[in-house]
Amino acid sequence: MNEQEWLEQRRKVVTATDVPILLGVSQYKSPLQLWAEKVEGAEQSQSTAMEVGLGRRSHNDNRYR
Repeated sequence: MNEQEWLEQRRKVVTATDVPILLGVSQYKSPLQLWAEKVEGAEQSQSTAMEVGLGRRSHNDNRYR
């Protein structure tokens, strides 16, 4: 499964990451933003932390294989 397929599958379910958003306690995203991502397929903007994590992905993949 490639990344795009994984993201599509993840969009179909409520994950542990979504729970604080649904409870209204997330400082990063509102329930309405989550709904737009899950139902309408709205793109999620990348934070600096996400960009750093994605940039280190290949290093981490190689390190832990």
